[in-house]
Amino acid sequence: MNKVNFKEYSFFYNPSDEKYLMDYNSLVFFKKNNDKEIMIHFSFKDNQLLIRPRYGVTFQKISSKEYKIIMNK
Repeated sequence: MNKVNFKEYSFFYNPSDEKYLMDYNSLVFFKKNNDKEIMIHFSFKDNQLLIRPRYGVTFQKISSKEYKIIMNK
């Protein structure tokens, strides 16, 4: 598992299955072999973390500021 930090949160993911793009406002995970298929999208609205999972992904809250991204197989 690799870790990426986004604002005050940490996200763990499997680099053999997933990749990510991040800018100041959002963090998006894609399937490693498909740049168009979004797995999960994280952003902030009114200082609250918004989590938008798509089909084929599960996320697990590890602690108050840590999440694990799991691709369904």
